[in-house]
Amino acid sequence: MGISPGWGWLLLPVCQALVVPREVSGRVGETLYLHCWYPRGYEGYNKYWCRGGSRDSCHKVVETAGREATQQHGRVSIKDSHIFCVVLLTMKDLSEEDAGSYWCGVEKMGRDLMELVTVRVVPGARAGGDMGQYLPSAGGDTGGPMVTSGPQFPPGPFFMQLYQLPQQLPQPPPPPGSLP
Repeated sequence: MGISPGWGWLLLPVCQALVVPREVSGRVGETLYLHCWYPRGYEGYNKYWCRGGSRDSCHKVVETAGREATQQHGRVSIKDSHIFCVVLLTMKDLSEEDAGSYWCGVEKMGRDLMELVTVRVVPGARAGGDMGQYLPSAGGDTGGPMVTSGPQFPPGPFFMQLYQLPQQLPQPPPPPGSLP
């Protein structure tokens, strides 16, 4: 199954860097879920979520240590899915202090792969008190939050194309300390 030329421009960023929404938002007291896609070949590398205004002043909040098992630090957890090349970040019980600049990162030799994500937290809980997911709509448009019932992977055919494209790329060097 080939990739339609019309979709190629949309998939190109996954080949070169991390793919994350530029901005996410949630309400005080709720849970925020964020997906961070990385290129194939970085499955065994350490992924992390750090906070700070610049990549050089970023302080790690939680990290995977290259493993798929969920790692948690306080109200924040991270889970790496090697098969889908995606990291799921979860911030529970949001507070206004959680708002700010964060980075999704992949630790590697030289300069880490990092992408900036702005987290916005709005006051007040939704009626009913259930937990929700707030992600910007497709294309990074932050005109309003999209609410879903919980963390989900993208739907079928588009996700399969997104997943298959990086397999055609040259592989990065092995993680530090691994055998060739």
